[in-house]
Amino acid sequence: MIRNGGFIYIDALDQLGRNYDEIIREWKDITGAVGADIVVLENETLFDSRKFKDMNMEDGKLGSLMEECIFQVF
Repeated sequence: MIRNGGFIYIDALDQLGRNYDEIIREWKDITGAVGADIVVLENETLFDSRKFKDMNMEDGKLGSLMEECIFQVF
C-alpha cells in the first residue's frame, strides 16, 4: 500500500510499466495523485522524485519541466 509521504524504491524505471506511456502514467499517479516519492536505484541521480519536488518549491514549476524533459530523453 502506497500512502502520501511514502517512498518506493525500484531497481529500474522499466519496472513501472511495459512502455513509455505506462511508465509515465504510473510515475505521475504515484508522485502526483498519491503524493509518494519514487527513487530508481539504477539511476538515482536522474530519477529521484524528491529532487523534482524540491525544484518546484524553489522556482514554481521548474521541477515539473525538468521531469518531463528527462523522461522524453529516456
